[in-house]
Amino acid sequence: MQANFLLAFICFAAAAVIAQVVPNVEQLKAQSLQKRDEDLMEPVFKNLPSKDYDYIMYQLKQLQIAKGNVSKCDQCKNKMRFVKKLIDEKPEKAHLTTLMMYKDCVLSTTPYMYCTIGNFFVTTKAYTDKKFDQKFESGIDGYEVVDFLDNDFLDFLGRFNTSDEFDLEYYCHAQMGSCDLPDLEAVVDSFNIESWWPEKKPQHYSEPKYNKTNRERFNVLHMSDAHIQFTYEQGTEAKCSQLVCGLTKSFNKKLVEQNYNFTSAFAADNPNKSPKDFKFSFYPDAHYDGQKYVKGEYYDFPKSRGWNFNFQPATVFGAYLSDTPEILVNNSLIEMAKMHKDKNFEFALYNGDTAEHDLQSVTVDLVKSEEIRTFKAMRQYLNGIPVLPSMGNHDTAPYGLLAPLRLDYNNSYRWNNDEMVDVWIGNEWFKQSEKQTMKDHYAAFSYETERGLKVITLNSNTYYQSNTWRFLNASSDPDLFGGWKFLVDELIESEKKNQRVWISAHVPPNKDDVMPIDSLIFQKIVQRFAPYTIANLYYGHTHNDQKIVAYSDAKSPKPNQPITSAWVIQSLTPFGNHNPAFRYYEVEDESFNIMNSFNYYTKLNETYVNGGEEPVWEYEYSARAAYDPNNEWPVSAPLNATFWDKFAISKMKDPTNIKFNQMYTDYQYRFSPYTPNCTHPSGKNITTSCYVNNYCNAANLDIVSVEECMKK
Repeated sequence: MQANFLLAFICFAAAAVIAQVVPNVEQLKAQSLQKRDEDLMEPVFKNLPSKDYDYIMYQLKQLQIAKGNVSKCDQCKNKMRFVKKLIDEKPEKAHLTTLMMYKDCVLSTTPYMYCTIGNFFVTTKAYTDKKFDQKFESGIDGYEVVDFLDNDFLDFLGRFNTSDEFDLEYYCHAQMGSCDLPDLEAVVDSFNIESWWPEKKPQHYSEPKYNKTNRERFNVLHMSDAHIQFTYEQGTEAKCSQLVCGLTKSFNKKLVEQNYNFTSAFAADNPNKSPKDFKFSFYPDAHYDGQKYVKGEYYDFPKSRGWNFNFQPATVFGAYLSDTPEILVNNSLIEMAKMHKDKNFEFALYNGDTAEHDLQSVTVDLVKSEEIRTFKAMRQYLNGIPVLPSMGNHDTAPYGLLAPLRLDYNNSYRWNNDEMVDVWIGNEWFKQSEKQTMKDHYAAFSYETERGLKVITLNSNTYYQSNTWRFLNASSDPDLFGGWKFLVDELIESEKKNQRVWISAHVPPNKDDVMPIDSLIFQKIVQRFAPYTIANLYYGHTHNDQKIVAYSDAKSPKPNQPITSAWVIQSLTPFGNHNPAFRYYEVEDESFNIMNSFNYYTKLNETYVNGGEEPVWEYEYSARAAYDPNNEWPVSAPLNATFWDKFAISKMKDPTNIKFNQMYTDYQYRFSPYTPNCTHPSGKNITTSCYVNNYCNAANLDIVSVEECMKK
């Protein structure tokens, strides 16, 4: 049997099934009628040598016996025990064991949720041991290969402790969806992370005292989730069945009717405009020459491909179900640069997710090129102001994975962190002397501004649930990546100096894709160091404009009091039915509290029918004016956790306050045509989804409490 097999069978599937440029309606129909829920791994099994295939089928039967007639949770745990024993006893057959596990998963659960091919066959060795642009023979043109005999999932299984009941349940809950979340309280208590820091002194339960009464104010830019999409192509399907859209392979399973006119889709997105005034924005050569917009020539996609080709053809500046074309990224940065001339941003926060969502297309080369191009554009357009970036879950290849260095892994996951640190230093955002420290912390860092504010940025992939490596020693090792100890040490240092700190990362700690244990650990850290040292938290990831309030521990001398807040920044990408947006903060010197925030957005839907003209960026709202319209809050007081508790959380908690919850939801989506309606059909309350998305997410810093809120 050959050792080499296809890398990323998802890509293989895409090539075999949907990666076609469809020139006419007839071929579109043929494509749409194809079966799309088949087992895409079946060709691999069919081409195995008979002895290997027989081995897999035999062990598959043994696995069914081993799982037993018990609960799904116990079946999952038995499965992991069986597989681990099988790998230990027959290491020469380990690659076949992963194939068997995948087959079992497909046969027993929902493949889309828990049986992604990347969970079982992903590897990074080809990424580091070979040149990035090298292609390997796979049997199918254009696709790389991987050695199943030494893939990363096998490495994980070899280290996974199947004798630990908690670790098994924890893994089966998150990765297989078969177990309830085990009781975390005892495990977290056993870590005794309180020993990492000195006892909290009485003065640390309040903000520091400042000398000046009229402190200077300055401005800071905040942006996130650029998700630049090099693969975006005008004229392709923008209302596709599989995400993301705007690709040559994009399609809609539903067939357009014979007399369908895609103008109706544009009209639905632009209800305040008349179709007779539409000027379609099909300009394939549109680009920026420096800061000058060059529209180019119109190309009549409807005429060339047939009027009924797509439900909605993609236009110049993107679509609500696509990521951000490079031209829109540049346009947004140019808009920020214009504002910088007036507001004089001293630095910018960028909360990650630079690469696109299309996991079928993502390769190392693509991720690298999208990141490098975007960061260089930031350098070019923002006039060299320091940009303090975070690494997002899409800023990896394979997706979401990061191995802990302390396990002496082969460093194959370091390539992107290391590359990005080099780019950031090359952009003169950091000093050359900081390079190695940043690389040793997975591109996380501590940065002190000229005013004395410390910004600590974390790599949230270290606590991201899709990162399989984080499940190692979950019950015994609270800090597999060393990130929490790094954060605590920095906070202790700042506390001694009476220095205020901002903490920045990509994924908020209360999201459902965060490791619950890490979420609780972080909350303990915040409760220890806020509000004296920690001034604010900053995140991206959700694409929504959101706030999160953190409260003191119930055992605190001042229990359940608001102590700090998180600012979750809206996205530059429209993906998820959002209008692109960014904001800036008015910050008070010395305290480094936020005095106000100012949000800006562009109505992407209007670019569909504006004749290819540039997007118009508009002022959306200021936080102080929107949330305190009657000026109840003192002008000299910051928009701190107490402010948000009073003017947001208390109103979100009231399910009859439809007006406020709809306003908050409108801001999340930036008034896109797809903004959810929060009014319950009864007209008396808000919908359950709005209550959960607003109140539960805003009033809880940890994911465990969010889930408890959702159940209530």
